Amino acid sequence: DRLLIPIEYNFLHRGYYYYAPVDSLPTVQMSTEDWMSLLVASAALAQYAGSPWAPRMEEILRKISSGLDQLIATSGIDGAISFHTTGTVKVDTAIFRQVCDAVLQRREIHFRYRKFRTLRSDHRRIQPYHLGCVNGGWHVVGLDLERNVIRAWGLERIHELAVTETRFQRP
Repeated sequence: DRLLIPIEYNFLHRGYYYYAPVDSLPTVQMSTEDWMSLLVASAALAQYAGSPWAPRMEEILRKISSGLDQLIATSGIDGAISFHTTGTVKVDTAIFRQVCDAVLQRREIHFRYRKFRTLRSDHRRIQPYHLGCVNGGWHVVGLDLERNVIRAWGLERIHELAVTETRFQRP
């Protein structure tokens, strides 16, 4: 009865039965606050576009949010929450995965990097400390070993990437 399903107890058979047709059974019980959080998560998913996680995240969200469209339609929250970014930047999935693995495994990487608004690319050798999404663009933050300074590099401008066997300790 808490799920609003047409169910009654049959004393003769000592069990429950449906007294009307049931179209579907809820697989996950969620509160309105849970649904709101799921709505926010689905809107925020746009910032992961281009990452290797995006297709899997979209599939998982689709599986658990089958009732989300109905909630949006009946609750009036459709126009109440929105996300605005400066856009998303397309990143080579192979580069993204390699950089992500290097950050997690604390392995040095070498790559060619094209600076913003130039055609020329330079060689970089870094210890990647962190991978982050800022305003729709993915960046790796790490120690530039040749310049001995911590910087950030946009993944969309990295090419000819190689992950080395050299490990480092993250400060």
